[in-house]
Amino acid sequence: RMVRKAGWVVGLMMIAGSVAAFPQSDEPKPVIVGHTVERYQVGERLATSDFSDPSEWVVQMEEKPSEHHPEIRFSRGAMDVWMPDRGVTIWYENHLQGPIAIVYRVTAPSTRLLDDFETIMPRDINVFWNAFDPGPDGTQHLPPFDSTRFTGAFPSYNKQHGYYASTGGGYNRTTRFRRYPRSVDGQPAAHIALNERDGDAEYMITPDVTYTVQVVAARDIVQYIVDGRVVYEMQYGDEVAVEQPGRSSGQTIYTATNYPPYPGGWFGFRLLKSHHRFTHFSVYRLEPVDA
Repeated sequence: RMVRKAGWVVGLMMIAGSVAAFPQSDEPKPVIVGHTVERYQVGERLATSDFSDPSEWVVQMEEKPSEHHPEIRFSRGAMDVWMPDRGVTIWYENHLQGPIAIVYRVTAPSTRLLDDFETIMPRDINVFWNAFDPGPDGTQHLPPFDSTRFTGAFPSYNKQHGYYASTGGGYNRTTRFRRYPRSVDGQPAAHIALNERDGDAEYMITPDVTYTVQVVAARDIVQYIVDGRVVYEMQYGDEVAVEQPGRSSGQTIYTATNYPPYPGGWFGFRLLKSHHRFTHFSVYRLEPVDA
């Protein structure tokens, strides 16, 4: 089987899937918590994927000579991604416009042997949402699929706009939220970077445990939620941490003047040297609660 890679068709080591279709009753629904309480309610489901159609997903995989072959298994019910020694971003092909909540489930299976001496350990789970390519002139709203600009290597995404969050696990203990861009015109740029959960065992993943992840983009409200608990969120008026060039940090107030909302963009799973299994991907409209 073949899968699209950043607008091109490339071969990966694909394994025929045997995962049964997930029961409708098992589908996770968005939760209204934190800043969305009394402001939004869950509306209609706008989109869903059971991962049976690879053409719904655009793969950007880092080029790296290696004896280890990456695998992406699409089957009805799950997408299994085995990426032993490189980075990959897997974009949902459709543009998504807020206010929305995106929900999915993810599992990091136990250690898988690479060879007699090396293993790949379960580690962090990561996600981009409301992401877009501003183009070379910084004024456009393009899908982040251009393989000349975004390569699967993590630093190549620093120039995109959007939101990013991660939950630590294994040897990567960082649990973070960032508002992109992290660079402008090739130079590091100040950006919102929340990291107070770093190293906190309560917020780390455990191998073989399935987590329900929810990300929200609802005008000024942005949330990263795992198993119904807010990990990071912000709304206008909140004091937030800002990472300055050179990795110094400071505080500022999150306002529309300093940080205009990103009303729409693209969603992407992000992995590096990881093995993840994704299920139950859905997008829901969030409806404002009448005053």
